[in-house]
Amino acid sequence: SKTLEQADRVLVINEKLRDYVIKLGASPERTQVLRAGIDARQFRPTGDGTAIRKRYGLKEEDIVLFFMGWLYQFSGLKEVASRLAQIDNHNLKLLVVGEGDAYEELQQIREKHNLEDRIILTGKKPYQEIPSFIAASDVCLLPAYPDEEIMQDIVPIKMYEYMAMKKPVIATRLPGVMKEFGDNNGVVYVDK
Repeated sequence: SKTLEQADRVLVINEKLRDYVIKLGASPERTQVLRAGIDARQFRPTGDGTAIRKRYGLKEEDIVLFFMGWLYQFSGLKEVASRLAQIDNHNLKLLVVGEGDAYEELQQIREKHNLEDRIILTGKKPYQEIPSFIAASDVCLLPAYPDEEIMQDIVPIKMYEYMAMKKPVIATRLPGVMKEFGDNNGVVYVDK
């Protein structure tokens, strides 16, 4: 708090973080939002996901839900995977790129419900391949626990990457994400 109070300038990457640092003592006049950015040459709406769909056996008629990043226990992916097990639509697929705490449990859900062809866990992939994975998807996800304290003020960079590629996004109502993108920007907010 003392550092924020005495700083000549405080730079944050979204509006919710601005509110947060001001609450901790930063001067509103000296606090500025310097928006996060992405490489628009890599993340563009004309990206081609054909090779990724082919590599993972995804057909043209499949609806691919996509998530990328660290698989936290509170990422909401276990709930998405469990719900997928209850839906009798074999063309609805979940493609997950990443590793982390919830990876093993996602594998267990996939095996328990015989969803090997509907839940695709790729593990970690090189960053330069990510645009192709996004291009291969139909809907991108940010299904985090809305009450998780760490998720209140953040806006994950994946949101900008998803949106730069003009993908519809389903996101949990996270205060930082909602404040940053608002309504009518291709994000559908859900409560859980």
